[in-house]
Amino acid sequence: MNLRTKIQTMMNEAENPQFAVTGGLHIGYGVAAFLGTAVSISMGMIILLLAAAAWATDTGLMLFGVPVFGVLCLCGIIAAVSGFRGTRLVRRFEQYRALLADTSVMNIADIAHGMQRTPQDVLRDIRKFIEKRWLKQGHLVEHDTALVLTDAAWNEYIALEQRRRAAAAHSAADAKTAGSAAASDTADGLPEAARAVYEASRAHLDYMREKKPCIHSAQTAREAEELIGTAEKILGRLLEYPACAAQLDTFAHYFLPSARKLFDNYIQIEDGSGASGTAAKTLDEITQALCTLSGAFERLLDSLYHDTALDVSSDIAVLNTVLAREGLSGRQINMP
Repeated sequence: MNLRTKIQTMMNEAENPQFAVTGGLHIGYGVAAFLGTAVSISMGMIILLLAAAAWATDTGLMLFGVPVFGVLCLCGIIAAVSGFRGTRLVRRFEQYRALLADTSVMNIADIAHGMQRTPQDVLRDIRKFIEKRWLKQGHLVEHDTALVLTDAAWNEYIALEQRRRAAAAHSAADAKTAGSAAASDTADGLPEAARAVYEASRAHLDYMREKKPCIHSAQTAREAEELIGTAEKILGRLLEYPACAAQLDTFAHYFLPSARKLFDNYIQIEDGSGASGTAAKTLDEITQALCTLSGAFERLLDSLYHDTALDVSSDIAVLNTVLAREGLSGRQINMP
């Protein structure tokens, strides 16, 4: 590529607001690689000469300069490695730019196919490009499954998501209103303690069910649905057996509020995470916490049925004893 072509390419890059100008980056990384290599080789040769002189003169005075030149040699090696890596990254960026030049949105899988790289490698490169502001208007969306390349496309995506969530919230609000009325009628016959537990739990469950459509991750949405479903079964058991209300105080006033807070934190972080690695780690931790809570709710539900079975067994044992005492026991009554 001659000088005129290079200048024209840089002018074209400067007119494109989506991508950074890479001509200067090529030069900068190239200079770093060249100077780093030259310095490391020079300092290495000086160290060898000092060592040879010290050996020839049978004195160790020459060796005092070795640490200084050794540090300079190490700095040169670091600069050379950074320069070569930067040069390779810029070349890859130019390949990405050629692939993405005529589009505003592209799936990561399609980019990986076009670049003949794995989706994981493509995501790693794109995150670097966004962090370095080489993709000036780049945004990763849909759980890192697509890349938006222009601010106009990004604004359209945000508006669409807001409309979708508003519609989901409206539907959830209607369902919540109907469900709350039915729940109130259902809880009318409960004792006061059981009713308090039921209503507190119902409020948290209705809130979580309303917020669940705002969770984008399919895996996390499944964990959330399992947690809510198991909690609903626990409330169903409370309606059948109000005496278990004492066992559900922590469930209603600690576990469910904690789950509700996890829902809120997940949605908030997911909405504003972008390409942050720390945010992704936090989202994974919240998903695991929801899974742990769901398992705990399953065990709690089993314990409620187990305690009921023990109570029934005790009642039957007493009944058999009284029947035997009264001479009325033709046969033993067994557990169903």
